[in-house]
Amino acid sequence: MVKFVRLHWFGLLLSIFVVLFMLFMAVIAVAPHNDAKMRGFTPCTYQMAQELSRDTSYKMMRIFKIVNNGYFCYFQVISEGAKQFALGKQKTPWENYLFKAESFDEIPEEGEPFSDDLLKANVLDDKEVKEDFLGHEEKGNDDEKQ
Repeated sequence: MVKFVRLHWFGLLLSIFVVLFMLFMAVIAVAPHNDAKMRGFTPCTYQMAQELSRDTSYKMMRIFKIVNNGYFCYFQVISEGAKQFALGKQKTPWENYLFKAESFDEIPEEGEPFSDDLLKANVLDDKEVKEDFLGHEEKGNDDEKQ
């Protein structure tokens, strides 16, 4: 075992780092980012979106810096959860970022924009496309067949 670790220590460390990074990304992907109370990752996501939407002429390094700062913010939220759990203020370490989000109030829909009558009136030349029992399309005017 010691010989195996001595020969493959770099690969083992790199594998552990990759697995931890993948877990970090999975937690970020699963957690809500649109909470109305601005809990968890929501402030980080909101701040990153605001910085990216200010100016569209960013250079690539500026974009990478903004996204990198967002991920540091995500890491701070996760470490804060672990700290609160260690102090006994939370039941679980992920309680501050894995929760059921309260969504924003949405504008109520005003109804269907197109009525059935309007949709029927928009049929071109009053022709309908029908399929026979073999799946072939039959084009024609219903008035001419009757």
